Amino acid sequence: MRNLRYRLPISLISFLLAVTVLFSSLPYSVSAEESFQIYCTGSSVRVRDAASLSSNVLGYLDNDQAVTLLEDSYNSWAYIETSSGLKGYTSTRYLNKSEGSQVSMSGYATENINVYSDKSSGSQSVGSIKSGESVTVTDNSDCDWAKVQLSDGTSGYVNQDLFIVELKKYEAPSFTPEETPNINSQITSNMYAGDFVLLENSVTLKEGETYLISPTLSTNYGASGLMYYNSSDNDVASVSSVGRITANSEGQAVITVTSPFSEKSQSMSITVEKDESNTEPTPEPTEETTESGSSGGDFEILETAVSVYVGESYSVKVFGDTDLSWKSSNESVATVSGGTIYGKSSGEATITAYNGSYEKSFKVTVTTPSSGGSISHTYIEIPAGKSYMVSCSGSDAVWSSDNTSIAQVDWDPVGTSSYVYIEGQNPGTTVIRGKSSKGNVSCMVKVTEAAPQRFAYTSPNSGYSGGVMTFIAITGKEQQAVKFEVSMGGENFTVYANEKTENGGTIIWKGTKTLYSPGKYSVVTYSQNKRGEWETCSDGVTDAFVTSVDDPKTTVCEEHRTSDEVIALISNYEGFLSEVTIDSITGKDPTLGYGKVVGVGSSFYNHITKQEGLAYLYQTVNLGYYSKAVNNYLISNGVKFNQQQYDALVSMVYNLGSGVLYDSDVMDVLIYGSGSSGTGTPSVGDTGTINGTYVAFREGPSTNYNKMREFELGEKVTLISGSTDDWYHVRDSYGTEGYVYASYVTFAVATGRDLNNVDEEAMKEVTLVYHHAGTTCYWGLLYRRIDEMEIFFHGDYILDGRNNKYGYHYYCHLDSSFGVG
Repeated sequence: MRNLRYRLPISLISFLLAVTVLFSSLPYSVSAEESFQIYCTGSSVRVRDAASLSSNVLGYLDNDQAVTLLEDSYNSWAYIETSSGLKGYTSTRYLNKSEGSQVSMSGYATENINVYSDKSSGSQSVGSIKSGESVTVTDNSDCDWAKVQLSDGTSGYVNQDLFIVELKKYEAPSFTPEETPNINSQITSNMYAGDFVLLENSVTLKEGETYLISPTLSTNYGASGLMYYNSSDNDVASVSSVGRITANSEGQAVITVTSPFSEKSQSMSITVEKDESNTEPTPEPTEETTESGSSGGDFEILETAVSVYVGESYSVKVFGDTDLSWKSSNESVATVSGGTIYGKSSGEATITAYNGSYEKSFKVTVTTPSSGGSISHTYIEIPAGKSYMVSCSGSDAVWSSDNTSIAQVDWDPVGTSSYVYIEGQNPGTTVIRGKSSKGNVSCMVKVTEAAPQRFAYTSPNSGYSGGVMTFIAITGKEQQAVKFEVSMGGENFTVYANEKTENGGTIIWKGTKTLYSPGKYSVVTYSQNKRGEWETCSDGVTDAFVTSVDDPKTTVCEEHRTSDEVIALISNYEGFLSEVTIDSITGKDPTLGYGKVVGVGSSFYNHITKQEGLAYLYQTVNLGYYSKAVNNYLISNGVKFNQQQYDALVSMVYNLGSGVLYDSDVMDVLIYGSGSSGTGTPSVGDTGTINGTYVAFREGPSTNYNKMREFELGEKVTLISGSTDDWYHVRDSYGTEGYVYASYVTFAVATGRDLNNVDEEAMKEVTLVYHHAGTTCYWGLLYRRIDEMEIFFHGDYILDGRNNKYGYHYYCHLDSSFGVG
């Protein structure tokens, strides 16, 4: 059993006075590498245990002290390691690259800023940088001023108070002598998606030998499926759909490889020589009881091992040639017919598939299920690389897997039960077993091929008309290419990923497109596997959102989407967990990434990178109830609101749950204190907002009429005529006329509610009170509430609530010594 792990919210750690040991995990050290060396530019610069100013201080860096960059920086924080083995986070503001280091420096402006000729705002302006624009940083030795180079070559200095420096590891591509490409054309860095090279342009084989073509990507600018193979002479050399060449007879042939992604082709010459060593006569046919398969093409079986219960069956999935013969080494244990394995009795057998040209074997284990205890799931199916959570009786349970190459198991005791995390490793089946004082339990685990996508999302999370949207997917390394199919209304287009970056055991793919029409775009991600097939899955489905409001300070009563700025703030407050960990406050919530709670019966990716944790955060905020809860709350009450007000409330709901919105004191301020109810009679031509989900849009004013479609929350309609028996006659955004039940449309008439009318002092009193866990006051929670107030009223997204820079005065009614101002 592993050591029990507990999660402490990062925002609270530095304020828990009784905590003396917070980082007692097993030591782990990475030796410093000169290639990623950077150095500190300040004195006594803090190294923290998380990317947050409220996290614990682990140590300090001296001026000019060399450290190693372990991961690309994110949101002004770099994960570094000192020569003594200390690892932690420090601000990129105090870091500069060493000479010869393979670290690149860039940065972006947090608002529109000037570039000056010298380190002074009084010096001459030589250019400007727009908010969010990225530029090259050439020198970061001064923590107040960074030297930058603009796209036109102009150099100058920018104030670091309005600029964030980014550090990235750069590894130049290299080949070992055995891998050195032998190609006629030069590999250049301006190749695009679908470009590829062949490691060989000529191969010599003897009759009967095979060779697997391995097309290799030349740059980070995309990928190729490379699934079209053709031979000029199949009698000499044939090639299968997966790129396996078979030398058939003496002679020469040309194999052509074509990428369907770029429609580009490359060729390699094949010379087949006679195998003089093969002088044995061809054996005469024998009387075999097992049917012999005829000569066939290449095939692939993903299973490496299979478990099956006695009396049950398992079907093997075959790719390529499916006209196969099958046999079992022990038919008293397991039989096989047409790829379906039947468990007969406990034991082991070897299953072999063959077709006269190839054969492939794997082990099958037949077993009986355990009994005595209770478990939430006795059978699960997960793709390789993904995890699944089950629960069982007995906090003293000890778990094991019959085959750890198929699935591995980890667990946490919680109360009188255990949470069990099963992680798929490779395709196949196995059984995981638990033994406890409550009895023995087991779960059959089927692991399928890794999913084509692990995550998909878009950035910015809330885009503007005419702005560039980045489509992002995270996949395993086996995927060859990625594209995004995008649609909204009658508009359909494809965005190809033309940038890829390896990150841990994953690849991050990105493609961009300028979006002009406001609304929610449906996005389905497809990736191309090694067989050349384009696939998608539920984790590849996402959306892109473009707001109809140009000014983020303008209040409207319509659906909003959380901004990237508040998502970054939430990530800093939550802190990052690479693996699922029990929350120490609740004592029962398994938590992962930046605050994602995992439930029994859910599948998830464990042991994740920070980029995957960020993707989970986007998913959780957008697809969970947080964004929807705030939208529904404000729209259904006819309240106008802007981006910063919406962001502040989403942050609060993410931390406290949506119930906080319905606290009577909070409603008095946000709803009843934001203006009159807006229940005046709407006029023809007024714009209304759908305040529910799956709202029927009908041909007539009754449920007896046909439903044309369903409205989503926040959609806009225009009133054509007044209420008819509680129905409104409206026109939707596509120009279609119909009827919707009056209760599901909110018209914010001139006297309606607006969050700009909310009193700041009243809001402070009803929100800062939420700084308790039980009856205990926590500074971290109070500072988070102050930050949310600063976002709501001032559009200030800086994580610095502890500074209370807007001078709020508040003291707790339970502890008069606890407060600010």
